[in-house]
Amino acid sequence: MTRRSGSLLALCAGCALAMAIAAGAVPAPRDQVVAGKRLLDEGRLAEALDSLRAARAGMESDPVVDRELADYLGLQLYNLGVRLNNENRAVEALDAFTQILLLQRHSRGLRDAAFERRVHDASLSLARHAAASGNEQGAARLFRLLVDLDSLDARARCGLAGALLAAGDAEAADKEARQALAHDPSSVEAAALLGRAAMKRARSQGPEARDAAARQLEGAVEWFRRAAEPEPVDPARLRELGSALSGWSHFLLRAGDLAAAGAARVEAEETLRRAASLEPAAPWGWIDLAALMSEQGRYQEAEPIWARSEAALAGLLRNSPQDQAAPAWRAALASCHENRAVASYNLAVDALNSARFDQIAPFLDKACAAGPQWAETCARFRETARSRENAFRTGVSDHERALRTDPDRASDLLALGQIYEQVGSFDRALGYYTKLASLGTKGPEMADRIVSVSRKPARDPIERPLELGRARALLRSMTGEERIQDLESGVKAAAMRVSGVLGEDALQGGLTITVYPNRRSFREQAGYRVGSDVTGYYSPGEIRTFDVPSRTALDWVSVMTHELAHHAVERVSGGMAPRWLSEGVARFIEGDTGIVDRVRLRTRLDAGALQPLSKLDAQMQRGWNDPEISRDARDQALLAVEQMTRRKGGAALRELLAALAAGAGADASDLDVALRSVLGADLAVINAQWQAALPRPSS
Repeated sequence: MTRRSGSLLALCAGCALAMAIAAGAVPAPRDQVVAGKRLLDEGRLAEALDSLRAARAGMESDPVVDRELADYLGLQLYNLGVRLNNENRAVEALDAFTQILLLQRHSRGLRDAAFERRVHDASLSLARHAAASGNEQGAARLFRLLVDLDSLDARARCGLAGALLAAGDAEAADKEARQALAHDPSSVEAAALLGRAAMKRARSQGPEARDAAARQLEGAVEWFRRAAEPEPVDPARLRELGSALSGWSHFLLRAGDLAAAGAARVEAEETLRRAASLEPAAPWGWIDLAALMSEQGRYQEAEPIWARSEAALAGLLRNSPQDQAAPAWRAALASCHENRAVASYNLAVDALNSARFDQIAPFLDKACAAGPQWAETCARFRETARSRENAFRTGVSDHERALRTDPDRASDLLALGQIYEQVGSFDRALGYYTKLASLGTKGPEMADRIVSVSRKPARDPIERPLELGRARALLRSMTGEERIQDLESGVKAAAMRVSGVLGEDALQGGLTITVYPNRRSFREQAGYRVGSDVTGYYSPGEIRTFDVPSRTALDWVSVMTHELAHHAVERVSGGMAPRWLSEGVARFIEGDTGIVDRVRLRTRLDAGALQPLSKLDAQMQRGWNDPEISRDARDQALLAVEQMTRRKGGAALRELLAALAAGAGADASDLDVALRSVLGADLAVINAQWQAALPRPSS
């Protein structure tokens, strides 16, 4: 349009607009455009948008397109949209460009190809910004208009898919992303979106649809692989692939496929390391890597990476405190800070448990510096550490002094062997036990002690498939052929006990049971610093434990009942049961209600040392390898479950776990909903009841 035609348009319409308003009539589109231009020139941008929007709507009622007016209106809307965007009025800018695209669709084109390209690129940018800012609805509308104007535009289709996915419509997002990929097979963005859609669908599957979830997870991995192939590699695509591989490894574990799970876990770590190395100054890859290590209990490796992530986020906030992403950076920084504190705390506990007393303070100080929420935990731990260090040093000193007087004194040899076994100094413990045996101390107990701390040579496991209800179990034993029969009998009897409480179909899916030859190999190989008082542990799809020479089939029933109960809880609840509830159910089925020290727990409660049930999982995460905290939490969990069964009998446990599974897609974190529906009581009531049932100290 020439400058002269624009001037004539304005001159011809000015009087008509004034006359229409005076007469109370709806102004004609031409008059509204002129008014919008004047308001735009005066800086009254919101009013200008109203006027130009009305003009665009009015033009749609006329079947004959006024090409000159459409071009002029398109230009004014573009200028307005740019000004609104420059003033950070994103919602209004999005509206302005939406009006341009609606006008373009009605008029079948605007001005010239160069103008339409500018409109397209600006609209695409604004829509992406809107989607990233949480305005998925506005972004989706703009992306949809861009697709309507050019159905071959893969970038717009990807944008639409992303907005739909953010709004929760994974199916529609998948459809748009597939069309984008059909138009542009090289589109990394489309492949990544298909991976995200598959991940979202996998996470939305209930526990009854595990096979469907598995297909979605496996598909997500393959889409993310495709997205990460082009060079140069995008670190964000690698992070998505690493996350998908981690999720896939968890599923494979639950299915009992340990080899495939291990391979996926290794690939996940390698992928996340590569992502972090490509952007060494950015925090995101390091955060993902630290989270993976923390999840595996590798706190020694995770702690410095959390620290590195903290420093990177602090740098972003220091350099760009007003950035629109600053709130997200602050949230990530707080999360890193807390996760680093958890890692440091566990390292302090490791140092205490292995009698490395000089290393406790450096680790604990880092945890305590994380904030006031750590004050009580740190104070208790410092007191415990001092007490245990004094006891350790005094005990060792007293027994060593006694042995200098009488080197063959059996009680001191035994005591020192037990002390060093407790802290994982197995060779020193073996020396004391061996000498004790050489002096004539015999019997099953002595044999158990020596075998427990001996270094066993590696041997191939004996593998036996077992039918445990609907569970496809594989028994992998490193104990020797002569031990297999008792072990098998114990596992089968334990399965019957668990099914008797939680239902015949409670044991299902894949399960691998690995039995190490002794306690030492279990603690050194089975996981990250398994505590001295742990006889076995469960992770989805796998049980790990160890043999003791004197253990009978009946003994195996007790050990396996506890671990199989964890497996059943995970399956019946769809993985939605909190950690403390799983532990309480396992101990209840094992039969520990008669042996729990309720007087001790009353003393701990009165001293203010116990957490409510609502905070028990966090407490267990912080102190999983702290003997006292662990014992507190396990006892609390057991007594809470005991109260649940008193309200409605043993069937209540099965019903509660099933209720948690049923809520997996909606409000899975709200245990109170399931408790009220099954027991008519929430968590606070159960918490109060188990505490009230504790015996009062005698006066």
